[in-house]
Amino acid sequence: MSIGSGRTRVLLKLELQGGDLLVTVTGGRAHVGAVGVWFPGLDDKEAQVIEMPGHREGPLAGECAEILGRASGKTVVAVVGIHQDHATGDEIAAIVDNVRLGARKAAEYF
Repeated sequence: MSIGSGRTRVLLKLELQGGDLLVTVTGGRAHVGAVGVWFPGLDDKEAQVIEMPGHREGPLAGECAEILGRASGKTVVAVVGIHQDHATGDEIAAIVDNVRLGARKAAEYF
């Protein structure tokens, strides 16, 4: 699924892994910036997040995993890596909004 356009465009790819779900979120130069994991039983707790040193995608990885996990009832691993050289504050805000919108749209499938 593609959300946005130009430098603020992000791609979300969902893959079933048995009864679980793997989500990759990329934009610009793709990489692994952070991994978020949510599983049934976390209840009101936030997703578990591992963020690579020097990266800022952790909150988005956790948010994507939680949105899709709560909607699907599945264990979800979200791998997020988005990089745009010299992104402005407005571009970063639009990228974050596009990731959130994409996660909510994907959650509607469940």
